[in-house]
Amino acid sequence: MYKICNLFAGVGGIDLGFLETNKCEIAYANEFDKYAVETYEKNF
Repeated sequence: MYKICNLFAGVGGIDLGFLETNKCEIAYANEFDKYAVETYEKNF
């Protein structure tokens, strides 16, 4: 299993793609836009 660190995560679109492979887990995600962070937290 790969561990992914996502800088500039946005709303998590790329994270979703990685998770759908069932070969990755998100170890860390970072975003500075407060609205994107709110959406990311609701999605994940």
